[in-house]
Amino acid sequence: MKNNRILFIISITLLITSFGCGTLVGGRKYVGSIIVVNHSHASISVDGKQIGVGTAIESFPRKKPLSVLVKQEGCEAETKVFNNSFRTGSLIFSASLFGYAGIAVDLYTGASFKPDHKRDSAIQKISRKNYVFLIDYKSCPSDSEIEKLNLQEGGE
Repeated sequence: MKNNRILFIISITLLITSFGCGTLVGGRKYVGSIIVVNHSHASISVDGKQIGVGTAIESFPRKKPLSVLVKQEGCEAETKVFNNSFRTGSLIFSASLFGYAGIAVDLYTGASFKPDHKRDSAIQKISRKNYVFLIDYKSCPSDSEIEKLNLQEGGE
C-alpha cells in the first residue's frame, strides 16, 4: 500500500513537472493566416510545401521563424521571413509554477516564442494562438494593375 502511494506521488510529480506554462497555455504551435495583399493568384509555400494561393491558413511551430515564399506566374519569387520574439511572461510564470523543468520544456518545445508582432507591422496578433501575416509582393503587379493592363490591351 505504501509503495503504491509513493509510486502515485512520483507519477503525479513527474506529470506536473513535464509541462511548462507556455506549453500548457500557448502550445508549441500557433495558427497563422498568410495573406498576399492584392495578389489573389500568388502561390504561398512554407518549408518547400505549397499551402495556398493568395491566402493560406496553417498551423506553424513556435520554435522557428516563419519563412514564406510567394510566387506568381510571370513574376520573380519573393521570400518573406517573419521573426520570433521571446515570451518572457510565459517563461517567468513557467519558472514559478514548474521550476527548471518547466523552463526546459518550454524552451525545448518552442512554447517560449511567438511571432514578433510588436516589431513587424506585417504581423497582426489576433489571440495568443492566432496571427495574421501580410505579405506585400512588390516584385509583381497587383491584381488591379493586371486588370488595368488587360483592359488597355483589350481596348486597342
